Amino acid sequence: MLTEIKKAYQIWLNEQEQQPSQEDVENYFSSVQYQHLVDMQHSEASNEELGSFVRELNNHIENEVLGTIELENFRSLFKTIAGQIEPDRTRRLSSLMDAMQQRFRIPLLNNEAYNKANPEVINLFREISYARNL
Repeated sequence: MLTEIKKAYQIWLNEQEQQPSQEDVENYFSSVQYQHLVDMQHSEASNEELGSFVRELNNHIENEVLGTIELENFRSLFKTIAGQIEPDRTRRLSSLMDAMQQRFRIPLLNNEAYNKANPEVINLFREISYARNL
């Protein structure tokens, strides 16, 4: 079922005239989740199946969908901060790195498995790190 939702989301995304906001995406998935829950109840799915579906969809939304939007927000902030003057620039870039570590759960030590699973996140994180004047 999640595969169907992912395909429907891509179709919806392609139909948008501009990049949807995080709120638009959340509203889209809220309506999709509601409709699928109603369908599952009509098919007499068990509470366990309903719970599993909700957890799987929420995980997909948080990690794959909203994470992408948030990554673009971090990239935009980086571009803004990079144009500022020192010493505020480096301090703000360090704060941006801290925020990325929290949001994307970036390990403190280099972790090849994480890097491989999250190449866009780690590439932006490194770009920000290299832009600091230490």
